[in-house]
Order: sequence, then structure tokens, then C-alpha cells
Amino acid sequence: MNQPCRDSSLPANDRVSETQSAHHGITSAAQEAYEPGTRNCSGRGSSTLPKEGSISFEDIFKAIDKDKNGSINMCEFRDFAASLLGAKPPVERPPVGGPVTPPGDKPPVERPPVGGPVTPPGDKPPVESPPVGGPGTPPGDKPPVERPPVDRPVTPPVENPPIDTKGNFSTRNGRIYDPSGREFQPRGFDIDNPEIALQDVDKIVGDWSVNMVRINATQRTKYGQENNYDKELMKKIVDEYTKRGVVVEINDGIGKYATWGSISTGNELKERVEFAKEIAEQFKDNPYVWFATPNESGGVVRANTPQDKAWLNAELAYNQAIRSTGNKNMIVQGDAFWGQGATAGGESAIVRHAAEFKKFGNVIAGQHVYNGSPNAENQLTSAVNKLRDAGFAVIIDEFGYVNQGDGSNPVKTQSGSDAVFKAVEKLGIGALPFRWATSGGDKVYNFTRDIRGKGPRTAWGEQIWRMTHAD
Repeated sequence: MNQPCRDSSLPANDRVSETQSAHHGITSAAQEAYEPGTRNCSGRGSSTLPKEGSISFEDIFKAIDKDKNGSINMCEFRDFAASLLGAKPPVERPPVGGPVTPPGDKPPVERPPVGGPVTPPGDKPPVESPPVGGPGTPPGDKPPVERPPVDRPVTPPVENPPIDTKGNFSTRNGRIYDPSGREFQPRGFDIDNPEIALQDVDKIVGDWSVNMVRINATQRTKYGQENNYDKELMKKIVDEYTKRGVVVEINDGIGKYATWGSISTGNELKERVEFAKEIAEQFKDNPYVWFATPNESGGVVRANTPQDKAWLNAELAYNQAIRSTGNKNMIVQGDAFWGQGATAGGESAIVRHAAEFKKFGNVIAGQHVYNGSPNAENQLTSAVNKLRDAGFAVIIDEFGYVNQGDGSNPVKTQSGSDAVFKAVEKLGIGALPFRWATSGGDKVYNFTRDIRGKGPRTAWGEQIWRMTHAD
């Protein structure tokens, strides 16, 4: 064990012998000489000092005797000897964990408890360190920077976010869901005459058990005369069907001058846009009202052609007109190739421009099927799968077992209609056959022997009956 007060700062020849007792000799010699006012160092050959200003042994003894107990121990003598030799006195170290006072004129630095704030020396104000994850205030004149909490989730901006479908119909994974969240598979009719649609509502909904109708509300007649939109009539129709839980798809008819496959431009497009705004504003609070884009707009439309650009411009303008009113209801987007897209071997302009249409939210791909090909089932299945892969639910909102066109030379399309009935069961899509016959000229499409659902059902009508009454 080390001796107490051992100081290695003294030269080796001036150190006190470590074998000497801590008090023997030094203390007794001082006490022996301690005769206040009578003894000095002259007896040891020192120069005699004048009385005035001389230092007595008593003064020296008192200077050495730090603890003033009348004796000098080893530590006190060591400190005195060190001061005579010019060595720096040792620094007394506090117990472990206590404050340290360095030599010199600088004031001691107060150290805070572990984990507390640190105050650096000098004139600068202390910088408060914020808690981890909290807001920090950097020094200087800059305003404080608010820092988010640690692990705060970052949500990247979403371009064209999905439409809010709360309380509305919605689509997911190629399927349609009603406002209560149940899957909705449309099954119903096309109805050309709005007045007949209102008169026959009980027969159409009650007898035939439909859940959706597509009603023609043309802006102009097929002859080009003005046909002002009857808002009151359409309101009555919508009220009667939607209160029964039936969706009403409002169709903008056959277009101006009955030119199926035409593309609206100029004033005609402006008229369509104004009509779209009018109906969208009228029914924006009723999710059971859906909107069809102009009927069979665009014939043979190939990619990267002027026709493709014009077709897309007209369709986007119509959709934008609906959404500009704040209406979030379903839009049934029609396809090119006279509304048939790829269902009869053509190309789907909806698939080609999927990104543009999906920006509007709540857009369903509407397809028409009049296909007499023996390959109709494969073509329809392929078309539906491509549309679903592009992110759309699909509805066949017009199809028939015959395509009469302008009334002459009807073309049989039985293979196409059979493909639709199979797709309803296998693929779970919706379908609306064309059409609820309202005049003698419609007999080719009759579901029954007579118009307006009267009389025995035809073979075509039997297929429709089974579809609308399926569980």
C-alpha cells in the first residue's frame, strides 16, 4: 500500500524518507524550537535579520501548521517543502463522482447530473437540447424548425387520388359493390322511350325482377331537330326506379343525325358537355343514377391516329363535365368500334387509354355485344379479362340476339348473346339486353309475343327471364 501524502513531484533527493515515521523528528523538532518570540535561525548560521521585518519561528510554524493543532504532520511539512523548492502542490482530487476544480483563476465548471443539459463556459447562452423526436430550436436568429416525431409515417403525394366512394357504389378487383358493401351484378333492360319506362315501371321491376335499367335521354332526336331535355320527366323516372333499389343509367342517346360511330366535335361536343353537366348536377345526390358516355361513339378507331385523339378528347370532355359538378356517381365508359371494343375482334380504346379514364374515379367499362362469330365466347372472355387487368369492372350494357341496325336486313348475333349469358354466370359481369320493345318496329327485339312484355315469352325472352331471376 502506498504511504500517505507521497508526492512524486518533489526531486528525489528532497523527498522525505519513506521509512521515517509520518510524525517522528519533524514534529518534535518543531515543537522543541517552538518558543514564541525567543528563537530564530541565527544559531544555525543563517544571516541575522534585523528585528524590524524579521520572521520568527513561530510565524513559520503557524504557516506550516495548517490544521492549527499545535503540531506539524508529514503532509503539512511536505506541502511547505514543496513550496520552498518551487514545485506545484498536488491537486487534491475529490471522491469519485464529485466535482473537479482545476487550478488557475477560471471559475469551476459546474457539471450537471448525468443525462441533464450541459452549459458550456463563456458568454454564449446555453443551447437547450430538445428531447429525442421533439421540436428543436437551433442557435442564432433563425426561427425554430419544427421536427416531426420520430417514426412519423410519411405519406407520398398521390396523383389523381381515388374518388371518395363512401355511401356510393364502388368497384374492386373487377367487381361492383353497392353502398352497403354488397356485390352488385347489374341485370336489367335497355329502354329507349322514357315515357314508356315510367309507365311500365311495375311490370319491368316487379315481373322481370331487374335491378338496373338503361334509359335513353337524348339531347337531340335522330333527325336533328331540337329535343330539349325534360328534367321533370327524368326526375319522375329516377324517383320511381331508385326508390325500388334499381339503378338508372342515363344514356345520351344515339347522337346527332343517327350517325352511329361518329365522334362529336365543335358545337356538337359543346352541346353534349352542357347536357352532361345538367344531368350530373340534377342527380349528384342520388348514387343510384349512373351516366353513360355518348352512345357508340367512334367506329373503327386505331391507336395513334387522328380519330383516336379526337375520340379520346370527346370522351374525356364528357367525363370531366360530370365530375365538374361534384358528382361522384358511376360513369359507364363506352368503347370504340361502335361500343364493342374488342368483344367482336376489334380493339378496346378503353384499355388503350385506361390511365386517363381511371383518373376520374368510379368508371366502369361499358361494352356492347353484337357478334355473330362462332368465336364470340372466346373474344368476349378475352375482352373482359383485358379490361379487368386494366383496372375496370365490366358491364355489357347493350347486347342482342339480332342486330337490326336501321331496320333493314337484320343480322343474327345469337352466338354473341349466348356468350354474354355464359359470361354473366362464369365471369360475374352485369348485362342489359336490347331492348324493352315499345312499338311495332321493335318486334324484332321482343322478349314476348307482343310489345311491352305482353303475351308469352319468346326463346330470347326465356333466356333473359332466367338471367334476371337468377339468385
